[in-house]
Amino acid sequence: MAKKVLSPEAAERVNSAPAIEELDGFKLGDEVWARLSDGAIAFGKITMLHDAAGGKAATLYDTLGSKYRTVPIDELSREQIKGRRKSKGKGAAAAGVGSLFKLRLGADETPA
Repeated sequence: MAKKVLSPEAAERVNSAPAIEELDGFKLGDEVWARLSDGAIAFGKITMLHDAAGGKAATLYDTLGSKYRTVPIDELSREQIKGRRKSKGKGAAAAGVGSLFKLRLGADETPA
């Protein structure tokens, strides 16, 4: 798909938006920990701050996942967030051992 070319007037409006330097105690360039919507943990440097109608948020470059992430300000922390990163599908929990146990017992039986 071809890149859309903006008129000079539209480009000026987009580029002239004032950048937010600080929001709720967080500044551009701060290194923070974040809990993502799926429960995963991210760590990175804040590259952009947003104060929109949907709420306050920060865009950070996640050095653990090598991706840009946009996270609500409420989910940011200067201290390391305790918790596990999402599993890549190894181990008993990913294999669904609990569900296999239930299948073997049957729907009516419960373990003693």
